[in-house]
Amino acid sequence: PSPEDTTADLGSQSSKFPGTVASTETPTVTSLSWKEVQRNWTLASGGAVLDQRLSESLDNLGFLYPTPIQAATLSATILGRRNLVGAAPTGSGKTLAFLLPIFQSLLEETYSVKKLRALTIAPTRELATQIHAECEKLSPNQCVALVGGVAQVKQQRLLETRHPPIIVGTPGRLWAMVRQHNMGY
Repeated sequence: PSPEDTTADLGSQSSKFPGTVASTETPTVTSLSWKEVQRNWTLASGGAVLDQRLSESLDNLGFLYPTPIQAATLSATILGRRNLVGAAPTGSGKTLAFLLPIFQSLLEETYSVKKLRALTIAPTRELATQIHAECEKLSPNQCVALVGGVAQVKQQRLLETRHPPIIVGTPGRLWAMVRQHNMGY
């Protein structure tokens, strides 16, 4: 790893709220204003301020506070623009931990609508589909999944019509589409 890389290993810690470890008590609050959600995430992450649209999405999805892996990684990826390796248990919020910085970057930068901005490679179709679903929840129509088991022609059509800034795919399907010059980018 380079000096610009960061590693976060949270082992088996699990908590929905900053500063706590495996709390069994959860607040009864079910919704906050986007500003309160933004404040919660900023304080927990050490100063990384999320765009209002992301804070609104998080509020709508019920993510009022970051999980430990999200809090530990957000500052390094958004403020420091660092590469990151994170390890945490299943269900701890790793997907959102790496998607939020991608979306934050998309919202901060001016980019061509037809330009690919992020490529996420997942080892299995199931994981790629899960990541795609999380992308769609945060910001609909910004991501396309390229996986086996779905007609390649249909996926090509999605690329051509949506020109998504984010692609999530499996190695086999990505390789097949690149080899056939079907990426459209």
